[in-house]
Amino acid sequence: MQLNYKEIGEGKPIIILHGLFGMLDNWQTFGNNLAEFGFRVILIDQRDHGKSPWTSEFNYDVLANDIIDFAQSLELDSFFLLGHSMGGKTAMAVAKLRPDLIEKLIIVDVAPKQYRRGHDEIFAALRALDLYNSKSRTALYESLKIHLDEEMVIQFLLKNIQRNPETGGFSIKFNLDLLEKCYENIIDDIYIKEPILVDTLFCKGDRSRYIVESDEEKIYREFNHAQIVTIEQAGHWVHADQPEKLLDIVVDFIG
Repeated sequence: MQLNYKEIGEGKPIIILHGLFGMLDNWQTFGNNLAEFGFRVILIDQRDHGKSPWTSEFNYDVLANDIIDFAQSLELDSFFLLGHSMGGKTAMAVAKLRPDLIEKLIIVDVAPKQYRRGHDEIFAALRALDLYNSKSRTALYESLKIHLDEEMVIQFLLKNIQRNPETGGFSIKFNLDLLEKCYENIIDDIYIKEPILVDTLFCKGDRSRYIVESDEEKIYREFNHAQIVTIEQAGHWVHADQPEKLLDIVVDFIG
């Protein structure tokens, strides 16, 4: 698996993993700022997202092994690992399989648990797009707005829609068919049996429900050296809502 990636800066390596429907560009600004503190920031497009290859298999075992193989291809003996949402679960799976590779682990707004379905409206909105015949991004925006209420979600999805020179219309950057087919794998638990001893920081937004108080016992049981911090005035996309606060917390943790 030849994952698409981008490197910024020099120093101790930190790999950053985006969430569902995302891509490395979502963390570009954060990565630029983090690199200024003397880190080698490595932003990755996970499989079936961004510019990485499309595949026929999508679960946390294969996603984790992608990252392990990627690290070995760069001859990284150890690295910091940060993951947001789905990327956070990938990071947990890496820690489960190869804790020896991870110097410290940062999980942004996701818990090691099975979630209820929560993206069906997004799948429906994307399915309703007339990508082949649409001539403008405005038309795509109006179509998404029929199905989705949150402006931030609409703009996030639009970043993943690109011109298709072959048809004259548009195409979606991520593998919609596979992600919808494998959605139950995406919301599944990580199934951590042996406690992970890596120093781990869980960052949650105070306006998000992805990590709730009832999750804390499971987090501390499965991650023996975990700490949980709440970032005020932040929703699920903590890095977009409070980038400076998140940066300060991450730098303090790994610095």
